[in-house]
Amino acid sequence: MLARHGIVATSQPLAAQAGLQVLKQGGNSADAAVATAAMLGLVEPESAGIGGDMEAIYYSAKNHRLYGLNAAGWAPASATPQFYRHKGMKSVPPYGVFSVTVPGAVDGWNRFLRRFGRMSLARGAAAVHRNCQPGLRPHREDPRRLGKLRQLLR
Repeated sequence: MLARHGIVATSQPLAAQAGLQVLKQGGNSADAAVATAAMLGLVEPESAGIGGDMEAIYYSAKNHRLYGLNAAGWAPASATPQFYRHKGMKSVPPYGVFSVTVPGAVDGWNRFLRRFGRMSLARGAAAVHRNCQPGLRPHREDPRRLGKLRQLLR
């Protein structure tokens, strides 16, 4: 979505709309990115959401520096190499119960906003809430994406 002084690009129009609303309310790109990611968690949950991780690369025009944030979740304490070998595995599987980590997205959003944003997480989430008030209609791509997920989970 384009606005007079900003742009938000994503695969879901409602997520772009949430980010654009944040920009219109005086937020910056960090605020818009978090609102967009939070909305994606509702309208495209397989791509983003509170149960996942968060990574960001952020350029500060103010001080001409590039920053990175890795808010990937932590593995459980018992997820040691010995644990996986005992289960007959050579590495952590890409899917399933033995690949689960503690989600890092919400903590990452909060840290990102505290460092680079102008708004609180609660204020950014309000844009997501407003977009959900009338209800959410399925996106035209949902059946195709859900079919791919169904194949993956078999």
